[in-house]
Amino acid sequence: MWPEFEVRVVALVFFAGLVLAGAASLPVLRGMRPTATALEQGTPVSRASEALWLAAVAVVYLYPLGVAVDVPTAYGPLDLLAGPLVSILQAFGFALAFVGLVLVPWSVRALGRYTTFRIEVREDQPIVDQGPYARIRHPLYSANLFVGLGLLLAFLSAWLVVPAIVIVVLAVRRASAEEEMFLRSPRLGARYAEYAARTGRFLPRRAARGEATRP
Repeated sequence: MWPEFEVRVVALVFFAGLVLAGAASLPVLRGMRPTATALEQGTPVSRASEALWLAAVAVVYLYPLGVAVDVPTAYGPLDLLAGPLVSILQAFGFALAFVGLVLVPWSVRALGRYTTFRIEVREDQPIVDQGPYARIRHPLYSANLFVGLGLLLAFLSAWLVVPAIVIVVLAVRRASAEEEMFLRSPRLGARYAEYAARTGRFLPRRAARGEATRP
């Protein structure tokens, strides 16, 4: 396991990255509500589960600050994990979390003014296929999955087990609800089906053998 000093440095590096990612996303988030009204909202996902989603994401992203403040309490309660490979697992977790951190502003800037915390399809909604959306249908959910699971491995913290599980479960549920709404849309359904066939949900889709490569 990493010593306390290294853990504090890693936590501060991640939090600094979070601040930079937030600064890069802020110009888009300030105007993220489109002028067009929502045609359909995600009724399968209740307001309670939306609040749970936001709470779990907030806990995960702010947890490194707690680690930096109080390493003995926030770091390493998972004593079942021990051995020479644990540090490698932690390094992989931190790298995964940082990939997620980079993916957040990239996705927000690609989605632009259609960025929203709600599950909805708007009357002027396009199918965004730029940036990470060219390969992944839900890169923002991917980012949260990477950060949640990555920090769980990096800090070996039992406190992150429940938030990470919540993020995984709700990311799948929310992504499914969004896709169902797009597919039901008379205007976007056929195009979204084609888009879904060539992209992955949370990870880039592996092209089938002999499949033409799209520009």
